[in-house]
This record gives sequence, structure tokens and C-alpha cells, in this order.
Amino acid sequence: MPAPHPYPYHQAPPHTPPVSHEAVLALTFVLQRQHPTILNCTVVGADGCTPYFHIMTTAASADASPECTVFSANSGCTVATVDWGTGTSGRAGAGPPQVEVHKVLPRQPLAAWLGVSYDASYRIMHAPEHRYVWVPQKHSICMYAWNDTAHQHVPRLLARIEQVDEKTTLEIAVDAMHPGLLEMVVVAATVFQSGCSID
Repeated sequence: MPAPHPYPYHQAPPHTPPVSHEAVLALTFVLQRQHPTILNCTVVGADGCTPYFHIMTTAASADASPECTVFSANSGCTVATVDWGTGTSGRAGAGPPQVEVHKVLPRQPLAAWLGVSYDASYRIMHAPEHRYVWVPQKHSICMYAWNDTAHQHVPRLLARIEQVDEKTTLEIAVDAMHPGLLEMVVVAATVFQSGCSID
């Protein structure tokens, strides 16, 4: 049975509004010079230098498919992993991509966590006790809380991914964050901008 359209898909404004008029956490994905890809980068704050996360990806060789992407907090502890299913040989076909956000999201298929709608117009991100939708809008990918029952008001934009001149930025409303959501949003942004297959 096809998944119902979430309310944001029908009512999201045609332009890209600000994430919030209140406190917003703004992050930038700074690529490494030796590996200029979002799969190997540092996520820094609005000041351009305070690191929040480090993203590192292993591959069998420089031109091979990614094997595993590890997300670490600035303290050095691992907070999330994406296993791309390429196996130790770097060949695709070893299994579907898997994701895990430690202490928040158990290991599961990436395609289940970021489920695509039947018409491929948005993705549903499943979080403990919450669901969100990621909707492409012009040059952004915008995240709203899933609400398939409300029909009167334009939903509040909770997070936004933008890529301009090969620079990826992420904004998320601070008051909307519950434990683990920041990590999940960073992982989702990385996956969306990686060019790798989710499904």
C-alpha cells in the first residue's frame, strides 16, 4: 500500500523560507584537500573553525566505491556509521547499505531509515518516536516534521541542506533538536550529498 503524502509535501511553500526566526545551529562541511568529498570532511560551526564532527570513509582504493563511513564527535568517539555494502574487496553487491546512530538508531538498512515515497518526491526519516520528511525545494533539501493529519497551516521548516559552489551547509532549529537528532541530520545530509545509492 503506498505511503500517504505527508502534509509538508502538499503545503510546503514554493520558496525556501528561513529554518527558524529563533536560534539556529549553522554547520558547514569542510572537505579535505587530499579527498575532496563530503565522505571525508570536517563539520564546523558558524565561525568556520569550531569542529563538531569528523567524517571519514574507507575504500579499497582511491577510485573504488566507499566501504564504510564513520562519523566521530570532536571528542573522538564514534557517533554513527554507514556501511555501504561494498565489502572488503570494494566491489558492490555485498549487501544493502546499513546505517547506525549509536545509542539512538539501531543498525538497519539505509533505505528503511530514509524511506522513499511511492512517487519518489520525498523521503521519510524515521527517528525514535518521531518521523520527518526531507523534501527537495529548488537548491535545498528541507526537513519538516511528518504530519499527515494537519491541513490548515504551512509547516515549520526544521532543517535545511544547501549546496552552493560545491559548499554544503546545514541549518537546524536548535529548539527542535531532541537527543540524537543532530547526529541523524548530519548523517542524512552526508548521505544525500554523497552521490551514493541509498536504495
